[in-house]
Amino acid sequence: MADMKTILLVEDETIIAWSEQTILEKYGFHVITAETGEKAIEETDKNPDLDLILMDINLGRGLEGTEAAKQILKKRDLPLIFLSSHTKPSVVEKTEGITSYGYIVKDSGETVLIASIKMAFRLFEAKMQARDKEKALQDREQKYHGMIQNLMEGFYTVTLDGKLLEYNTEFTRMLKLDPQKDHRGIMIPDFWQHPKEREVYLADIKKKGFTKNYEVKAQKSDGEPIDIIVNSRIITDEQGNAGSIEGLILDITERKRAEEALRISEDRLSKIMLAANDGMWDWDLKSNRVYFDPRYYRMAEYEVDEFPHRLEEFQKRVHPEDLEYVMKEAEKHLSGLIDRFIVEFRFRKKSGAWLWVQGHGIIVERDANGVPLRFVGTQRDITERKKAEIETRLNHNMLARTERIAEIGSWEWDIDNDRVKWSDELFRIFQRDPAGGAPSFAMHDDLYVAEDMARLKKAVECCQTEGTPYELELRAIRTDGEIRYCISRGRAEPDSEGRIHRLVGSLQDITERKEAEGKLRQSLSLLNATLESTADGILVVDLNGKAVSFNRKFLKMWRIPHSVADTRDDKTLLAHIQNQLEQPEVFFDKVKRLYSEPESSSRDNITFKDGRIFERYSQPQQLDGQIVGRVWSFRDVTETRKAQEKIIALLEEKELILKEAHHQIKNHMWVVRSLLTLQASAIENPDARRILTEAANRVESMVLLYDKLHRSEGFLRLSLKKFLPALVDTIVGLFDTDPPVQTQIDVEDIVLDARTLSCIGIIFNECITNSMKHAFKNTQNGRIGVSASKSGSVVTLTYADNGPGLPESADFKKSTGFGMKLIHMLVQQIGGRIRIEKDGRTKYIIEIIGQ
Repeated sequence: MADMKTILLVEDETIIAWSEQTILEKYGFHVITAETGEKAIEETDKNPDLDLILMDINLGRGLEGTEAAKQILKKRDLPLIFLSSHTKPSVVEKTEGITSYGYIVKDSGETVLIASIKMAFRLFEAKMQARDKEKALQDREQKYHGMIQNLMEGFYTVTLDGKLLEYNTEFTRMLKLDPQKDHRGIMIPDFWQHPKEREVYLADIKKKGFTKNYEVKAQKSDGEPIDIIVNSRIITDEQGNAGSIEGLILDITERKRAEEALRISEDRLSKIMLAANDGMWDWDLKSNRVYFDPRYYRMAEYEVDEFPHRLEEFQKRVHPEDLEYVMKEAEKHLSGLIDRFIVEFRFRKKSGAWLWVQGHGIIVERDANGVPLRFVGTQRDITERKKAEIETRLNHNMLARTERIAEIGSWEWDIDNDRVKWSDELFRIFQRDPAGGAPSFAMHDDLYVAEDMARLKKAVECCQTEGTPYELELRAIRTDGEIRYCISRGRAEPDSEGRIHRLVGSLQDITERKEAEGKLRQSLSLLNATLESTADGILVVDLNGKAVSFNRKFLKMWRIPHSVADTRDDKTLLAHIQNQLEQPEVFFDKVKRLYSEPESSSRDNITFKDGRIFERYSQPQQLDGQIVGRVWSFRDVTETRKAQEKIIALLEEKELILKEAHHQIKNHMWVVRSLLTLQASAIENPDARRILTEAANRVESMVLLYDKLHRSEGFLRLSLKKFLPALVDTIVGLFDTDPPVQTQIDVEDIVLDARTLSCIGIIFNECITNSMKHAFKNTQNGRIGVSASKSGSVVTLTYADNGPGLPESADFKKSTGFGMKLIHMLVQQIGGRIRIEKDGRTKYIIEIIGQ
């Protein structure tokens, strides 16, 4: 199946893993198993298509499940669910700090298992989607701030009293502020040359809510005077209260100087204009001769009369792509289709470069029949204007791309004619065809949810009558009925007489941002709930020691009143608690050391004068790989300490009880073995008697191992030499053979853990029982050989008999027999491998790696 999910099942108990794998495969999952933490890491590295990990917490050997999970999650972001047969807090606490998607108790049943897996997939998918949207939101915000910084005008935001809140690079350059310093908080009124002018400016902006092209005389930080134009507006909150002023400034110092120079030269220029005019031409239609005046020649860098006064000479110098258009327009005028001849075309200069010109012409003489005789006009150099138009088109295209990126459409409303213009992006937001044109304001009822449209009409009315700009969040309706969340902004543009006849504004699609904000609020709510539900007291501070966050448990544990907590000052908090401590100087030394070493972590205990004991844990807080603060965690371990002391006091008493318990357990195991033996002897059916006898033998091997472990010093580990020979002799002695089967045992002193020894005992019990039943039927001198040796980290166990041997088709992996299948599973459980050597007799070789 193309959509089959792959699950890595990490379980050291082979039979349990077999059962869980069967359940998962029944529900359509592809399952890969691993017996150890190391194997789980290896499987994760070589299987890129893994979808989920089920991790046993307590693995029998090697890495614990929690450590393996940490190493895996460092490399890959995968949903991981912990499995355990324990519900003790000490076991569950091992998973703290590890990103997991659940904790399943093994005996919860397959319904809980499958439901937990499906929930983990849903949570993981939601996490991926939230992360993608969050990144997209960050990218858009970064682009917006980049646009602000790259503006050619100075951008700023100030409080109503003039304190600087935000600015861009061009702002600092205009006022000669140090670009390396943070200038937020400086007073902008200090840069006005005339304080009274500022009072007039403030009165104007408070009255209208904005200023447009407001000329101000300012001074730079070094006192140098500067002329600027200010375009600004008042920013209001949701209640309409003025909060700050935002604006753009443009340095017009050079323009003002140029205007002054222009004023001085106006008189001179007026006299020069009498002598210097546009290039003039005079076309005699009867002779086809065209007179070009001196200005006409000089405009194209020719000497006067350098080319003949003929129409053909004019035509040779018109750009080939423009000539047909120019002559057709001339013909239209000559034939009476148009009143005046006005054309724009390219004219070749003497150097070969092209000059953009504008030609104006009119018929000034006709014959008695009205036939044109004389056609005169002018030719003006418009090259610079054309360049400006091209630049304007480029700027328009750039603005359209910027609107598309920022998802902001612009609009303009001619109030008198109820004529609305939309940018291309606004048509896209509403999914309307630009060919149909923008709807009039009277038709806007279909564009917004009714209650939002009512608010918009009210805001537009205030803007139209009082000039008050507005900013509203609206729900726009697309042509397909989809609702989009938008920010609508509008302002009035009064004419020279102050009459408002036009409104302009923008509409920004913020649907994705609203969705991201909603999910962010949900995440913050979950985080706060988690913070408040934890049993530990939590305090988070920034790099300056300012308390960023804390939970109520922290205040209760440290007995801090809200009046102190509300200051959120780390020093104030520390000063309040020092009188509670038994050794405050040690406490503060540790705090100072950690603040001086931001990357360090720490865990220690704090003793209070009233006898309480807190476990303190501190680690750095990181954001995108950068340390931004520190997290302090406090846990009241007073009762735990008391319990530990009580436990120590009871240890001697419990040791005596344990010895008696060991004795009783051993007796009970012998009782089980005896019951099985008695039951076998009372049954006539040979197959049933055989099954009970084999079960009794397996119990006896366990009793033998238990007895050896109980008598050993370590209890959890035992030498193979003390266990295996006695086990072999005991099992062989259970069978009455004549003559007796001989045993040859060569076992080195190899210490193994009880779990491995238990598996080895069952394996050899199966091997010996099989030999005693089948291998020596036709043999008078039966022999069994057992050996165990160790080389490096590999333990090699060998079992052989001198019977006729197994058939060639015998294979542990393919066998359906209970005995061989049990041996193969147990070898895998202890991390080993087994092979059969077939040379006319039976010989099993088992290698256990990593002992």
